Amino acid sequence: MNRSDLRYRRVLVLSVLVFVLIGLYLIKLFSMQILQGDVYRKQSQNISQRSKKLPAQRGEIFDRNGTVPMVLNIDSFAVDLTPGEIPKDQYQTVTARLADLLGISVASIEKKIPVSIQRSFQNIEIKANVPYTEIATIAEQIDELPGVSWHSKPIRNYVEAGSISHVLGYVGDITREELKIFYNKGYTTNSIIGKAGIEKQYDELLRGKDGFEYQPVKS
Repeated sequence: MNRSDLRYRRVLVLSVLVFVLIGLYLIKLFSMQILQGDVYRKQSQNISQRSKKLPAQRGEIFDRNGTVPMVLNIDSFAVDLTPGEIPKDQYQTVTARLADLLGISVASIEKKIPVSIQRSFQNIEIKANVPYTEIATIAEQIDELPGVSWHSKPIRNYVEAGSISHVLGYVGDITREELKIFYNKGYTTNSIIGKAGIEKQYDELLRGKDGFEYQPVKS
């Protein structure tokens, strides 16, 4: 074999290797963009945005003709805290200020948010039945309260209960035992659940379906 033939074979082998590598690259690119495109798009969305649950307002109850209200909702609010959104060096300051605004103790916040979940991005309800005036005060200082938010949480008003109060029933905060039973149905530690009567019998229908608000996450 002369030198020219050897050189030709080397060039041929190198060319084949280059084409193989380019082919493998194109196949991988095709797989990522076409075959697995949805998977990677969902992953990128999860990284670039965070979802915030918007609780549904509990359904109201009327008589069989749909004209006489029997159970309505009175506007009220609940204040939440997302501990992971609070800069670590500001955590004590924010919780102390929030406790003062809500008229509760810092210890009550610490009980709801122990050290083990202080970097969690889960919304945790700190206080319910908060009047609009307190929400307005918090809103005025929101720039100094990272991680603090609020949502509508109406109070049930049993308008025409009277002798049928036992039929209508009542609602309350979900217990640990109830949460173990209903966790797979979307209930959380902040859920309100029917305890008796119609409120309990038709709880899944009355509670509605929560919505979600997506917020971009800064990198």
